[in-house]
Amino acid sequence: MFEKFTWNVNSDQVYSQKYGSQFTNMNTINGLDKAVGKTFTMNAGFHQYVVKPSEDITSIYWDESSVIEVLSGRFVLDFSRGKDSSAIIRAQNIKIGGAKDLDASFEIQGCYNFHTDGSISIKSNGTLYINSLQNHFRFGDVHQTVNLENNAKLSISANNTSATTCFVNGPIELNDESYAELKVATLTHDENTIYSLKDSANLWVYADEITSTKQETIFNLHSGKTQISICGFTNEYCDITSLGKGNADTPKARFNFTKKDGKNEGQIILSCSFNMGETETNLGALMFWLAANEMLCIDGNPANISDFNFNFDNDFLVISLNN
Repeated sequence: MFEKFTWNVNSDQVYSQKYGSQFTNMNTINGLDKAVGKTFTMNAGFHQYVVKPSEDITSIYWDESSVIEVLSGRFVLDFSRGKDSSAIIRAQNIKIGGAKDLDASFEIQGCYNFHTDGSISIKSNGTLYINSLQNHFRFGDVHQTVNLENNAKLSISANNTSATTCFVNGPIELNDESYAELKVATLTHDENTIYSLKDSANLWVYADEITSTKQETIFNLHSGKTQISICGFTNEYCDITSLGKGNADTPKARFNFTKKDGKNEGQIILSCSFNMGETETNLGALMFWLAANEMLCIDGNPANISDFNFNFDNDFLVISLNN
């Protein structure tokens, strides 16, 4: 017989295998908060802990220096009981995965806003799912890092509206065979956002528009067979003119291939348009635009078009180094 688990705001807690799998309807306002410095750790093997907050729970605060960690098992917050445009989650530090040969997942379904100002660490067999996002997701900080290792996975998926936005602030690192997908109408980068991919890491962006509010965004492809794919959210294509030169006459985003740290077989795959028009398949026009806006770099420096290979695969522009 498994023990009953009760969430405690003011205590460090471990959800272990002795609790088995549990499904809980949470009706207490602030009942899922965690006080400053308090932790929730799930290490439940193959078991799951599913919590369905009521419509009266409109916010969940995991305060400064608190940690939510899922080593093994499945932790789910399901807001299907709540009203539309209600649930707001504010988190600090999230850690997922790392237990040998055991899966770990943290899933948030149907929340309105999700903010995290701390670090996100996803390791071997770990997954963070944010499903059916209604308004926006904001994560990262210029002093914090989103880090994925081994076969870790990050998936942020909005509901089918044009109002959803993902705000990214700070560095995002994908290593080994890790995978990340961002599915939102608008992807907005604050401060100096840098994506760094190594080994066989894979990043998919599904967005109708990608913007940078301050400094330029860098997409780094390091050694290995990395891949960055960008296409539309409500359409098949993304408006790449949103990545072009801003008021400072510098591009709002750059794709940077590194050669100095080993063989680079990385690819950039784009399904794109100009000014929200139809899918652009004119190779000459795309190459000219990328060159004019200094979008392609090698080891941090704008490079010549002749340094790259360009080809189309089912209306997707594939760009790689001309090794």
